Amino acid sequence: MGRLIKESDPRARLRRGAESVLRHAVEARQLGTDGHQSVHRSLRSLCRVARTQNIHAEQLVLICKDAWRTLPQARQLPPETGRELLTGVIARCIDEFYQTDRAALDHGQRSESAAVPASSLSFMLGPLS
Repeated sequence: MGRLIKESDPRARLRRGAESVLRHAVEARQLGTDGHQSVHRSLRSLCRVARTQNIHAEQLVLICKDAWRTLPQARQLPPETGRELLTGVIARCIDEFYQTDRAALDHGQRSESAAVPASSLSFMLGPLS
């Protein structure tokens, strides 16, 4: 079961956003459509919200994993398909989070998370279930 988050906590908004992204990704997979562009746009928005709330990429990944564990649509997928889908969404989320950092750097703004080397992020994909 996922972690309980108070509704006043900024992570509650991120949790709802993560649920929406994941639900859309599952639906696209079930329908056999390519929801890549819409999932990507949703992830970009989710990452921007996380950054404005000073939520780190690691915390956002945990929020996504918690949302996945409680998402009814995720249980409708075969386990291997679910793991593959979640891994892909999380990888795109991490890429997008740090893409936003690179965009800020291009505009002369330095953020703390930009200093984290991409190689140090591999631990975040850990156990998916």
